[in-house]
Amino acid sequence: MKRKLAIFGLCFAGAELFAANMPPLVLVPAAALLLLLLFLSIARRRALPLVLGAVAGLCWFCAFSFAVFRPVRALAGQTVTCMVTVETDATAAYQNGQLRGTLTVTGINGKSCHFKMCSNGFPAQEPGETFTADFTMTDLPKDAYRASRLSRGILLQGEYTGGYKTGADSCAPRFALYRLRKNASALLRRWLPRDLGGLEAAMLLGDKAALPDTVQDTFRAAGISHLLAVSGLHTGIVFALVNLALWWLPLFRRGHLLKNLLAAVAMWLFVAAAGFPPSAVRAAAMCTVLQAALASASEYVGLNALAAAGFGMLVWNPSWLGDISFQLSFVAVAAILAWGVPLCRRCRTRWKGVNVVVDAYLIGFVATVATAPLVSHTFGVVPLAGLAVNPLAIALAGVVVFGGALWMLAPVGFLAPAFGFVTGSAAEGISALARLTASLPGGAADYTLGGWPTAAVYAVFALATLAAWSGEPKKNVSLRT
Repeated sequence: MKRKLAIFGLCFAGAELFAANMPPLVLVPAAALLLLLLFLSIARRRALPLVLGAVAGLCWFCAFSFAVFRPVRALAGQTVTCMVTVETDATAAYQNGQLRGTLTVTGINGKSCHFKMCSNGFPAQEPGETFTADFTMTDLPKDAYRASRLSRGILLQGEYTGGYKTGADSCAPRFALYRLRKNASALLRRWLPRDLGGLEAAMLLGDKAALPDTVQDTFRAAGISHLLAVSGLHTGIVFALVNLALWWLPLFRRGHLLKNLLAAVAMWLFVAAAGFPPSAVRAAAMCTVLQAALASASEYVGLNALAAAGFGMLVWNPSWLGDISFQLSFVAVAAILAWGVPLCRRCRTRWKGVNVVVDAYLIGFVATVATAPLVSHTFGVVPLAGLAVNPLAIALAGVVVFGGALWMLAPVGFLAPAFGFVTGSAAEGISALARLTASLPGGAADYTLGGWPTAAVYAVFALATLAAWSGEPKKNVSLRT
C-alpha cells in the first residue's frame, strides 16, 4: 500500500496533539494501551503503520517535553540575570525607547543555555542586538496566543527589571536574512503606491509592517487571508519560476542533477528570507522530495511526501502542531491530495481550457471546505464567499508573486514602469476583490466552532478518507500460461 507513510504521519501528529492536550496521568494508560496494540498489530501488518505512528508520536512528545520544556519551565517565578539576543519580530513597545517581542536567552547567571522567551518591554534598538539584563520569569499566560508562542519555541515570559548592559550585535545568518528581507520590501514598495506596496511585500516576503490592520481584516472576512502570508502557494510559484529559469541546464552532461540541486537551494533560501514560516517549510520540504524524485527518476507520492514533511517538522519542534499556519497548510494540502485530485480526474473533459477552470475551482473548493472548521474555530468566522473567489484570487496572487520575484532578481530601472503597472494592477484587483467579497451580505458568517466539535469533524473526514481508500479496487494481474 503506497499510503503507509501517510497513515503513519497522520497518527504521529494525532498522538502528539492528544499528548499536548491531556494531563500526564492520562498519558500513562494511553501509552500502555498503544504498546499493547502495537504488539497485537505486528501480526496484522495492515494496522502496523497506524499503531506505530501513534506510539512514536506519543513517546516523542513526552521525551521532548521532559528534555526541553521541563528544565526551562522550572525557572518560572525566579528573577535571573540573562544574556539575550533580540529576535526579528521585535516592535516598538508602549514604553518610550523600548521594544517588545521575542528574546533568545543564551545564558542565565553565567551558565550557558538556549531557549526563547517573550517580553512586553526591554531597552533595545533593533533585532540582532545582544545585551545582559535582569528578568523575572513567569509561565506563559493561558490565552489564545499560548499555542502560537509555543510553536515558535517561546517557553517563558520575562519581565525586565533592570541591570541593562549592552553587548556585541549577533552575527547569526537569520539577522542578515532579516535585513535582506527589509531591503527587498523597501525595493518593492518604492515603485508601488503605499497600500499596494504593503500588500506586495506581505504576499511575497511576509512583511506586514506597511500593511494596515483594516486590509488584513478585509482579507480575513473574504476568506483569502492566506494570501497575506508566505505559504505553500508562494513557495510553489518560486519553485516553478526557478525551474523555468534553469530549463537549459539538462542540455549539458549531468545538468539535470545540477538543476534540481540549484532549484532546491534557491527555494530554501526564499523560505529562509521569509523567516521559515511553517507553511512555507512544508511546501519546501515537499518540493525538495519532488526534486529528488525527478533527479532519481523515482515515483513521487504526494501524500507520502506530505507525511514525511510533517514528520520531520514535528520531530524538530512538536509545538509546531499548535501553529495555525501549520494546521491550515497541512489540512488544505491533505484534502487536495486525498479528494481534490481524484475529483479533478473524474470531472475531466475533452477541452483543456475548460479543464483548467474546473480544476482551479475544484481545488479551491476542496481546500476551503477542508479548512472551514479550523478557520471557524480559530477566527470565529466561516468565509462562505471564499468558495467562489479563491480561484480568481489565487490566479491574481500568482501574478503578484511572480512579478515581484522577477523584479527582485532583476531590479532594472527602465523596467520599473512595466513592473508597477502589471504587479500593481494585479494587487489592486486582489484588494478590490477582497473588499467586494467582504461587503457581500452573507459572504461570511460569524460562528465559532468549539474545540471538540472541530476535532470530531476532522475525525469524520479522516475516517471517510480511509474508508474511500479501502474501497478502491485492487489491480489484479493475471499470468496466462
